Parts: sequence; C-alpha cells; structure tokens
Amino acid sequence: MVKPFIADICIPTYNEEKNLDNCLHHLSIQTLYREDLLNIIIADYKQDHSDEKKELKEILGKYKNVTLVNVRRDGIAYARNQGIRLGGIAPNIISFDADSYYNRQDAIEKMIAPLIPDRTGFSSGLLTHCDLQIDGKDKSDTVSPIVFKVASIAYKVLPLTMGQCMAFSRTAFDMIGGFRDEIFVKGIPGEDWDFTIRLCMKFGHMAKVYIPDVVVYTSNRRHKNLANILDYTKDYR
Repeated sequence: MVKPFIADICIPTYNEEKNLDNCLHHLSIQTLYREDLLNIIIADYKQDHSDEKKELKEILGKYKNVTLVNVRRDGIAYARNQGIRLGGIAPNIISFDADSYYNRQDAIEKMIAPLIPDRTGFSSGLLTHCDLQIDGKDKSDTVSPIVFKVASIAYKVLPLTMGQCMAFSRTAFDMIGGFRDEIFVKGIPGEDWDFTIRLCMKFGHMAKVYIPDVVVYTSNRRHKNLANILDYTKDYR
C-alpha cells in the first residue's frame, strides 16, 4: 500500500539549474524523503520547448517523488500559490528556494511536528546566508556569522520569517488565501513577510513556533546589495 505524502515542499524556479541539483541532493537525504513521505514540487516558469526546460527535466529525473508544475511568469507569490495548489495535497507545506539547504537530515520533520491545522500559523527555523558555489561547496564569508547572531535573537521575538525557512499547514494556507503579490505597494518588503503577518493576525499568540535547532542556509546573491535584489525581482516578473 502506497503511503500518502505528509508534506509538500514547494520550490519556485527560474534559471535555477545550477543550484537545483544541489538543492535536491540535500533534500534527498531528508528522513521524510527517504521514507517516501515528502513530495517535492517544482514551480517553473520556462516554456516546455526551451533548452533550459530540457535540462531541468533531466535534473528532476534523477530524483523520486518530484512534481513539476508549469506556471506563467507572474510573480513569485503566484508561483508559490500555483505550486502548492496544483502540485500536491499533503496536509503540511514547506516553503523553500532552490539555492538553499537544511543543516540536518530531520529538519523537515522538526518543522512540521508542531503544526496544528486550525491553531498554529507557521513554524520557522533560523535563516542564515552564505556564498554557494555551483559544485555545492560553500565559500566562507564574513557576513553569515553576523547575520546568524542577529537573526538568532530577532527570530525569537519577531513574528516574521523568510520564504526559504517556513512550514505551515494546508489549512492555514487556505484560511488566509495563500500568498499575495500586491504587497509591495503596501510597504511590506516581500510576499513571505506579508504571508506570516497575516497568519499572525489570524492565529494570534499561537501563530509562530520557533524551531531553534533547524537552520536553513541560503545564497547571499539576493541580499548583498540593492542591484542584486532588483535583478532577482526582475526574474520573477
């Protein structure tokens, strides 16, 4: 008898082939993946006939339990929503990025363990930044230790987290209508912060569960300067 997935992990991608293989390799050592309980959703923007799409499918073919969802280029929030809604039906959802990886093999288990569909908004580990090389090895940098220390304090008091570092129930996702793309005109810096703020408004003091021993390492490329941020945002428009 086939066991149902207990978690969907949604990864929006656009020209992420150089990072995605490394990301999927790290996900393949997660305990839930090895037990066939994790569904990996790739929400991709490229057209089916492109060379990049062919390369993407070759990468995905190396891994099991991967669902590819083709989405139009209409913002990262739209991609996350479509991936979550069309790519799976698991009761728990992980939001992730292709240039990220976890610090431990049971990270996803720990992230979804405290989720209660009608009572808990989301769980979050700690996000820190590093320079990721194409071969999957990390280059040391001076920024990550500082970010790590500051975030370790901030994440215990702020009701926010980043899109690479959160888990939530499908019930909670549906209750607030998913991610929103129009948040930039409201003065909030990203669809992930807007999402968690609305979860906090919905669930109150039970909104966030902090998982201190789960760390997500992600690339510095989107956070080094304004030019990088603008360039990254352009990819999703």
